[in-house]
Amino acid sequence: MEEASTSVPLTILSRLREMFPGSHVSTCRKMVTDGRVALQGVRVRSVNTPVCQGQVVTVEDAQPQSRLAGAEIIYSDSDILVYAKPPGVITSTTRDETRPTLIAELEKRVDRDVPGSSIYLVHRLDRDASGLLIFARNVKALASLKMQFRRHTITRRYVAWVHGNPAPAGELNDTLVENATGRMLLRPDGKPARLYYRHIKTAGAYHLLEVELYTGRKHQIRVQCAQHGFPVAGDRVYGKADGQKRLLLHALELVINHPHSGHRMAFRSPLPTDFQPRKPSPPALHRPVDRRKKPRK
Repeated sequence: MEEASTSVPLTILSRLREMFPGSHVSTCRKMVTDGRVALQGVRVRSVNTPVCQGQVVTVEDAQPQSRLAGAEIIYSDSDILVYAKPPGVITSTTRDETRPTLIAELEKRVDRDVPGSSIYLVHRLDRDASGLLIFARNVKALASLKMQFRRHTITRRYVAWVHGNPAPAGELNDTLVENATGRMLLRPDGKPARLYYRHIKTAGAYHLLEVELYTGRKHQIRVQCAQHGFPVAGDRVYGKADGQKRLLLHALELVINHPHSGHRMAFRSPLPTDFQPRKPSPPALHRPVDRRKKPRK
């Protein structure tokens, strides 16, 4: 943390050049656009912001690049924000969570663009899955989207590479319950879980399915597919060790009624480049060891 008090009227840019001698103007501008510079504890938006005598300028340390780098905002307006989440990123969790979460990152981003903006969590996506998530930008939009989820008027389509031998198409109806460790189980006293799937293609020992969710239980696709004999590739919790680098589950399409206009809107996330099953490595070839004694020279 760098800190200094000004003695003469300056701009933020001038003060940064004093605090970091030899730095380029572009570097100072990036400090501001990245939201790292504050005047009297309030984040500044422009390098031309005046700095009066006695005021304190602080610059936060640069944060390491997160796994969100390169991720994409698919659509944003004053009511909703649709985001393409990369695999390995937590959507949201408890206040004590120290790992980066998607909603925390988005809150920083939208507040940086429009001070005072908010992001509201509508639904989640498994940490190791990729694809579309929708967030509300205000309370009314949040209520509308939550109601659409409850009434099952939102369409959610996923694609998943699976093992086993699934039928060409099918509907899975189960009841799921969460145990003390957070694992989902099929039990008669659980909540209804319903999905539809159809087979798209086969690649070696793997099958690509398109899955449409009717309900939205935690880990639903992974649990139901595994329990019905075709676990999702790369699933280390409900599946099996198969050498995949990631969970091969992707939220492909999201169709909603816009909370304000009511218009039907469809969003689609292209498949990531790594969304392909890896072929199992061939067994290593070992040469037989010649244990015969060699003649002495």
